[in-house]
Amino acid sequence: MLILGIDTATQIASVGITRGEEVIAEVSNRATSNHTETLLPLIADVLSQANVSLRDVAGVGVVCVLGADPDVGPAPRRQLAAPEAVAPVRDQRVTTGMA
Repeated sequence: MLILGIDTATQIASVGITRGEEVIAEVSNRATSNHTETLLPLIADVLSQANVSLRDVAGVGVVCVLGADPDVGPAPRRQLAAPEAVAPVRDQRVTTGMA
């Protein structure tokens, strides 16, 4: 089962594809303005590296930060915009962990 993992808890946005405990592909990038603008290109990159599509992904997991932090990015609601946009491809729900 493939999982798309997204971490926006710091200034570095990270996205990865895992199968069980094996990391298939991962990319990270320092967010220049906010993670909302950074995540969709990172998701596209990691899917390409893993040679999979969103339809192959069984779930989406997200780690984000509570509250707005000018050094980190927007509040969780905005940080979840990209994961929630990709999750419906296979009727998936977004699972979050708050840092």
